[in-house]
Amino acid sequence: MGCVLAIGCSSSIGDGPPPLTGKPVDATGSSGLASGSAAGSATSSPGRAPAAPTAPGQRLPDIARPIAYDLRLELDPDSEAFRGTVAIEIELARPTDHVWLHADDLVIAKASYRAGSRSGPLVDLAIANDDDMRAFKLDTQLSGKVTLTFEYSGHVAKDEPEGLFRQQAKSKWYLFAQSESVFARRILPCFDEPRWKPAWRVTLVVPDKLVALGNGAVISETAIAGGKREVKLAEVTSMASYLLSVAVGPFAIVDVGKVGRNRVPARVVVPAGNERNVAIVPAKLPAVVDALENYLDRPLPLAKLDLVAVPKFFGAMENTGLVTFEASILIGDPKKWWVPRRFIRFAAHELAHQWFGNQVTQVWWDDLWLAEGFSTWLGDKISDELGAYNDPAMRRALARLHALGEDDDSTPRPLRRPIDSEGVEDRFDAIAYEKGGALLEMIEEFVGTEKFRDAIRAYVVAHDGRHVTSRDVVRALEPVSADAAAAMQTYLDLGGAPVVTLRVECTASPAIEVRSSAGTIPVCVRYPDGATIARACVVASATRGTIKPAACPAWVIGNANGDGYYRIANPAVSAKAPMTPSERLTYADDLAAATLRGELSITDALREAKTLMAGDTASALGAANIAAAIDPLVEEALRPAWSRWITTRFAARAKAKGPPTGVEAALKEQLWELLPARGPGKPWFDKIVAKAKAAPEARHEAILENLGELSPDLAPHVVDLALAGTFKPEKLFPAIAAMLARPVARSAMWRALRDRLPKLAASVAAVELEELLAATASLCDQVEREQVVAAFTNRVPAPKLSKPLASIDRCVARRGKLGDLAAALKRA
Repeated sequence: MGCVLAIGCSSSIGDGPPPLTGKPVDATGSSGLASGSAAGSATSSPGRAPAAPTAPGQRLPDIARPIAYDLRLELDPDSEAFRGTVAIEIELARPTDHVWLHADDLVIAKASYRAGSRSGPLVDLAIANDDDMRAFKLDTQLSGKVTLTFEYSGHVAKDEPEGLFRQQAKSKWYLFAQSESVFARRILPCFDEPRWKPAWRVTLVVPDKLVALGNGAVISETAIAGGKREVKLAEVTSMASYLLSVAVGPFAIVDVGKVGRNRVPARVVVPAGNERNVAIVPAKLPAVVDALENYLDRPLPLAKLDLVAVPKFFGAMENTGLVTFEASILIGDPKKWWVPRRFIRFAAHELAHQWFGNQVTQVWWDDLWLAEGFSTWLGDKISDELGAYNDPAMRRALARLHALGEDDDSTPRPLRRPIDSEGVEDRFDAIAYEKGGALLEMIEEFVGTEKFRDAIRAYVVAHDGRHVTSRDVVRALEPVSADAAAAMQTYLDLGGAPVVTLRVECTASPAIEVRSSAGTIPVCVRYPDGATIARACVVASATRGTIKPAACPAWVIGNANGDGYYRIANPAVSAKAPMTPSERLTYADDLAAATLRGELSITDALREAKTLMAGDTASALGAANIAAAIDPLVEEALRPAWSRWITTRFAARAKAKGPPTGVEAALKEQLWELLPARGPGKPWFDKIVAKAKAAPEARHEAILENLGELSPDLAPHVVDLALAGTFKPEKLFPAIAAMLARPVARSAMWRALRDRLPKLAASVAAVELEELLAATASLCDQVEREQVVAAFTNRVPAPKLSKPLASIDRCVARRGKLGDLAAALKRA
């Protein structure tokens, strides 16, 4: 085994880490690694020894700043374990006798430090905390530059993309890394927060015949003892830890040529045997890169670009220089129309991240939208330009409605959100992605595409290679439009969507008065102006917002093109308007929201839904969305009458043939969720269980989740299966949650669950029981609420009860505002 590639390579640790079975021990000597040109200074601490440090909480202390990592990983896709050595050059801002960093599921066998000519052990203080942090004590107080060295071993997960993980393709194992959001700490001890972007120098030791790749290009390969090969990667000078990635296995590599202004070498990397099925990448990747560069007027900020296929993956990940994709995104027949479109959409999003997130990086995860919202907005813009969507306007409307649906929560979530007990992973949601993207699209429409483009270009230039917060976006908009900057500030801290009220005043001086329920927001409307249709925008608040038409308009569309991230309080002002498809969809959403607020009668809502269902596809989807908003509020006693109403008015449209794309696909999905089919019965239950029994444990949860779509009559069978011992109980929890989420099945599942909960609670950990508690948020009955409190009190932490109970309370309150549904069903 060769020397560790550190800051000054030394052969004194050439024997490498101890065996993988070793237990954590404290270092007892020098690492033999030089710390570089700057040396740390020691400070004596006379008198009584200080008390042990306390855990800092969610974020590491500011005292230590990582400058560079020299990382050596010994990886074999056939093994469930790995070994590593890392030398971390840090700078200590002030004297300290301990350093905090992240390490999760790592066995640290040896730890030491060097500061100039001084060296010594690092002792793990073993301070308990819930944030994967480890405190290491120095044998003296130090400040300035210090190198920390760790020799350790760790675990390679099977299938699950968290840290290092391995998957099979055609009976061969492949190893990958997924570091976002908080999984780099499972690969190496590190400062695992986005606010630091140190240099990375990585060496991989792998079986000789395998391909080994990382964020940097391969600069040398050397055969070493034991049939292994040492692969040295080029330094990545500035990168957050969540972007660290590797890929090792018997890959096939296909050269894509050079892309972009800087002629970046690009390749597609796939499991062996798939190299002839990646024609979509060379056909479409250059155009994606060119379009992104043209919009930002900046070259792709990469030295090389590898697109790597992962057999089973959640989608794609923007790792610097080594972008990972679920395999079917890269591998497919380009003659099938959806294959190139899907690739364009994913590639545009992940490559937009090379600027938004990778180069211009959020300081902390509370501003995740700065990476995901910007990449959603720009990725979709590029996808529209390259024809990856049939109907860009409808694409925007559907994404906006999805975000509004997620934003309609019992505990509204603003764009910028503190990281709470739910953790970082909980922030990767429609608020960060679709809401962030929708707000950027709205402000772009308000200020104008060219002005907005120039502001974004200036923002990227000003913060290239640096860190940002949401406040920097507000500052970037101020020179372009103070109103747009104020609007952005409103949405940063506003949970939910503002409600806009329109009032038409037909006086000698006609006016359209526009008022917002919250903050300052841009509102764009359309109205008749003689023989034409005018479009006007205004900044609305609770006290201001006036549009002056030439004459009194017969109608007003309060959300022109459906681009605004708000809802209209009185959508009736648009009822007679000639709306575009996206406007009709938005109109229906406003009707549904007004019904839930108790401002539109249930009879009028159902009549509107009936009328809309007879219209075009967008109108029909709007009708289905109105019904979907009402569906959870329907009491069990009225469920049969409701089901008959839905079937009579919606079933024919659900069965009608149409292209399985865009809005038509969304319509069919919504209709089939609404129609009162009770789901397959016991034979299907037995088939699903048999399939799960024959599968490896890693597949149990995904297979058993299908039980949640079966008949409500089978709810007791699902819960009994969780207690039978055939599978781990928690493997059935997604199926139970799926049944609770179906209004037609939720009460049946709750009745089955509540009586068996004590036994179920005794068989799982409290954190797993919390998953069931979260699923009870779908209930909508005061008695069931009381049963939830009784069932989970003293079984889960008290604060965990608040969110599902708030959801139940809101549903009960909305049901109370709904009015006489039985009578409305007869009238409508």
